[in-house]
Amino acid sequence: MSLMQLDKPKDFCCLLVDVGPHMHSILPQVEQFVSHYVEAKLINKPAHEVALILLGSTGTRNEVNQEFLEQGHPGQYENISVVENLSTPNLGTLKTASCLERGTGVTDIYNGLLVVLDLFKKASLDRHIPEKHCVLVSNLACQSEPIDEVTLSHITENLQSIRLDVVCPDMELEEQNGQQIVTKAIRMANEGPITDMLTKLGLPGPQHAHSAAELLSLIRWKEVKPSATFDGLLTVGSKLAIPVKMFKKIGKESAPSLKSYTLDQGALTEVHYQRSYVTMKQKAATGKEGEDATGTQADVGAESDAEEVEDEDKIKAYKYGRSVIPVDVGKEDSLKFSVQDRALQLLGFSPRSKVPRYAFNKESIVVIANKDDPAAGAAV
Repeated sequence: MSLMQLDKPKDFCCLLVDVGPHMHSILPQVEQFVSHYVEAKLINKPAHEVALILLGSTGTRNEVNQEFLEQGHPGQYENISVVENLSTPNLGTLKTASCLERGTGVTDIYNGLLVVLDLFKKASLDRHIPEKHCVLVSNLACQSEPIDEVTLSHITENLQSIRLDVVCPDMELEEQNGQQIVTKAIRMANEGPITDMLTKLGLPGPQHAHSAAELLSLIRWKEVKPSATFDGLLTVGSKLAIPVKMFKKIGKESAPSLKSYTLDQGALTEVHYQRSYVTMKQKAATGKEGEDATGTQADVGAESDAEEVEDEDKIKAYKYGRSVIPVDVGKEDSLKFSVQDRALQLLGFSPRSKVPRYAFNKESIVVIANKDDPAAGAAV
């Protein structure tokens, strides 16, 4: 499941990351995950807002704890630190996400969720928040007190308007002082109530990642709507034709192109280019004047008598040998290669061992049957 939804309005996301002692062995992989998530937002969704909250931190920094202290009730919502408040991500957010604290406090996941609810509630007072999203990252190996049904029901009820994703890094952990940091029993005991809560919310269960690569694969940098590259008949031999569609499954993503800027009165201004064509009379190699030449504006010298060519005076031409043959619009259409009906035909099969390795590095195309034709689905 993707942690970034397609065609959604502005998203407000809280990253709730467990940094307690039981997470120290896998925090380098978690740092990669969190920093890549922030980077994906920064590049593809710069208008979205992100908050970063640490569970099990050594200190405490959240408004709920501060409010309880002012009321004379210390010891509430401790070891939870809001290190980045809800705002559009920047390089500072990326730096914080890539260097997480190694906390020494006790992790309380449910108190962390209540801090997230309080953060969203206060942020909604002065602006509209259409999409609320929380990503909890923890191996669920914290030894915390069991939660009662009343508190769990209260949290579940308040999470109805929030999309909650639970990511569980299950990488093999090291042993310290001969004792395993995480036991399967603790993890299963903590996962049960969280799975029940997600089920009541109509959300999928925790997403387990057994390797660093699997953890990073949960982040989708960019998603686009699938569009059919072919819609027609797949012919097999002379007696079988199946209505199918072809979709591009994986495409090559290119880096954003660099643009030119100029410093105008202390501010960066984008430089725009415009190409124009001119006819000019210039001195030829023999030194005679009067010969016509055509070139771009960049080729025109200071002494040239240049005259700009209008769009309606331009014509396309093909080079044939040493000659240049002009072709008008009417002839150009007649020279185009036309296809009456597009078709996809199965010519045969080739062993996988015969396919060169570099062919697998190209774009991946998937062929599926037309959904309105059950017979086509059975045939494919």
